[in-house]
Order: sequence, then C-alpha cells, then structure tokens
Amino acid sequence: MPEILEIKNSKSNSAIPILNGIHLHSIYDPRKEAEIFVENNIKQIKNNNKFLILGLGYAYHIDALLQELEANDYFIYVIEPSKILIDSFQKERPFNDHRIRIKHLGNISNVYQDTNFIDFLSEKPSILVHTTSFNMHQNSYKSFLNYKASTFITDYKNNISAEIREKFEGKPSNWNLGHYLENINSLTKIENESDFFLLGLSALILDGERL
Repeated sequence: MPEILEIKNSKSNSAIPILNGIHLHSIYDPRKEAEIFVENNIKQIKNNNKFLILGLGYAYHIDALLQELEANDYFIYVIEPSKILIDSFQKERPFNDHRIRIKHLGNISNVYQDTNFIDFLSEKPSILVHTTSFNMHQNSYKSFLNYKASTFITDYKNNISAEIREKFEGKPSNWNLGHYLENINSLTKIENESDFFLLGLSALILDGERL
C-alpha cells in the first residue's frame, strides 16, 4: 500500500508531517515535545557523542539534541523506513551538517553492507528512539535491530579488494567469515583499507548479536 504524507502546521506554527494519518510530532508544540525527548534521554546523551536515532519525523528531536551537545565532534545516523518522508524532509528542512546522515531502512542487508555505517556501529553509539516513528514501523526497526549478518564472504565481495578476492578464488563455497579472516591475517601486508571491513564486521556478528 502506498504511503500518504500530509504536512500541516502545529498550533505553534511548526510544520508537522502526518504519515498515513499519524501525526509524527505534537500538534501543539513539537519543539517543546523535543525538549522532553532530550530530558528523557539525557544520560545517554551526556555519555556519548555518537548517536543512532530510530525515526526521522521532521527532526525536531534531533534539533533539540544538537542544542544539548557541548562538543562539535558528534556523529549521528538517523534510520528511517519511510522514503516519502525522507524526500519531504530533504526538500523542506534538510540537515546542513555533514555529521548527520539519514539512512533509508529499505533493504536491511544493504544497510549493513555500508562500510561507513559498520565503522560507526563499531564505535557503540547511543540508540535514541523517536517513539511515534518506532511504533509506526515496529517490524522494520525490530528486524533492523535483530539482523543477523551473513558469515559468508561471497555476500561481501563488493566490499573487499581484488587482491583479497583473488586469494580466495576456488575456496570451498561453505567457508564462513572465520576461515577468510584466518587467511587475511596470514597476509604479510594488507594495503587496501577496505579489507579491514571484514575485521570490523566479524566483531559485529558474534553470536548473531548486533547492538
């Protein structure tokens, strides 16, 4: 079923996205609501400078988060399942900050093949949940959080160098990531930094746990 997005003004005259009939922010004052979001997550905010935010809305909660951060060395990934919402946000009030990235939660396995995102996860970001967004897309977010990465090297062939791929030509098809890591570690030198993607990935799939 296609998504339906409307934009209306709140009582405080802020733009409010309404996705499939659901208001994603307060119809009275989304900025005040965003301040409460920060208050409710203040411990996680004070203890980290990396944040994984589940739910974009029109980002009033992210605006409030940025006002709370004391340093400029933060980095934020926002995970959002609704493409129509992302497109509307990018048109109407986009982030002008390279430290904030929006990822569309479409094909989950593709999300986890982004090497920059894997590196970000390895730094153990604080997870902040925009409740209305999460409730709208519970299945997508739960699948994302519980995703079990493949352990087979063939699923990551686009993320490693030709040198490494050539080394493993003709190896058994049932080899998992551990077999390849042993062989990578046997190399005298890894010159292509993308090959360290495998090492980071291996740390993220222990026992099938992600975050």
